[in-house]
Amino acid sequence: MAVVSKSIGRTDDEDSQKLMDFWNDCAGSFADYTRDCLNDTQWIVNKLNSVVPQGKKLRVADLGTGAGLIAVVFAQLGHDVVATDFSPAMIEEARKISHDYNVDIDFRIDDIEHTQLEKETFDLVVVRDVIYNIRNIRKVSSDVVDLIKPGGILMIVDGNYFLHCHDEDYLHRHDFFFIRDRKSEYQRMIDLPGNKYDELEDMVKSFEVNRVCRPYGDLYLLTCLGLKNISISCDDNDDYSRLTENGWVNIPFRYTLVGQKPYESADYTKLRNTCIDDPMKAGNTTPEELSQVFEILANPDRLAILNELYKGPSNVRGLSESVRLSDKMTSYHLIGMKDVGLVKSEKNGREVIYSLTDMPALQNMIRLATDLARLKD
Repeated sequence: MAVVSKSIGRTDDEDSQKLMDFWNDCAGSFADYTRDCLNDTQWIVNKLNSVVPQGKKLRVADLGTGAGLIAVVFAQLGHDVVATDFSPAMIEEARKISHDYNVDIDFRIDDIEHTQLEKETFDLVVVRDVIYNIRNIRKVSSDVVDLIKPGGILMIVDGNYFLHCHDEDYLHRHDFFFIRDRKSEYQRMIDLPGNKYDELEDMVKSFEVNRVCRPYGDLYLLTCLGLKNISISCDDNDDYSRLTENGWVNIPFRYTLVGQKPYESADYTKLRNTCIDDPMKAGNTTPEELSQVFEILANPDRLAILNELYKGPSNVRGLSESVRLSDKMTSYHLIGMKDVGLVKSEKNGREVIYSLTDMPALQNMIRLATDLARLKD
């Protein structure tokens, strides 16, 4: 019999209440979807076996469990599972399913944006198809990493489900599948009715996390938090690539990101405080400002310029020749990057020299762009 305990749900404002009401209303149909998925769970087992030692009993947190798919599979494998969701109706459906499968799971009504789970008590934290529901991704990323024991693992399974609302190229992909299948990829994935999909899209499309190409932002935040050994895999059945001047780049609709928390807790805490908490608490960085940085970085020409500046400071003419752009276009890109704080400039006689403002952060960004470009291979 599953254990059910109650905690704090997301009821702090009108938008949050609407989102909770939505998932409460979808709980029944989502439970049907979950039961169908439980007929073939080998893909989940394979994912787990690829990131954690086999034969070891783990304490697992399944955040945003929905109707309990991940929780039930991990419990069947013998792990100690705490499964949370901010929707009481979802938790009730998950309890019923776990009872039918005769597994013991500690179910809790708990909101990932205000989690009450115990810090540094989990060997593995799984966040599957939850992040696109989150508004304050910086704070939540920090809080989620807090839950993991030193040396423990974070697994994120998520996607660019609503990027088409902000990216014209990605909208072409969305429209292609909608015409072909008469439903979006996300609808097809969880069998969500069209009217409910439209309702969900209207609620979450403005969230910062859905306005940027992922897992680009995920990797940046988790690297700032000190996670190591980060890997990304593309989980798409249908590949989508965008042609840039640097070649074809694969942009995943759905992906899995895995990272490990350092064993040195003191180093992690220092990174967390300097890179995540303090700027937000001080009000120095707003979600809108962070989004502007991601939008600037989404352009391949700007990434090429940043890559050149990583090699050393340069003037406009030198950069133009290296990236094969006109001086005017190079200057245009540099102004945009300077406005959001990515580059700085200083006069050297009659010419202006540009350089990076934060070498380690930009190095992580360029490395991620390289990783994404290799996903198709």
